[in-house]
Amino acid sequence: MITIWAVRDPQSSASVVPGVSGYPAYSAGMTVNENPIHLVYRVPKSNYRSYADGGLLFYNLYSSPTEIATDSTYTYVEMILP
Repeated sequence: MITIWAVRDPQSSASVVPGVSGYPAYSAGMTVNENPIHLVYRVPKSNYRSYADGGLLFYNLYSSPTEIATDSTYTYVEMILP
């Protein structure tokens, strides 16, 4: 299951992304302090192309998706959107 996990907030030191600060948890209706918005998706490594044949591949015309963190179970992919 893909989950919108976090939003980049340069004013925050909190983070739900392992090893990276400034990424508080995403919640619907929250205030975002940056434009363009940086969303982080949490994807099981078993379903992500870099770790599994046939896994998901993210594509974005605005900016290339970036894997910003990984742990034993999940990978965290940042998408920048206008």
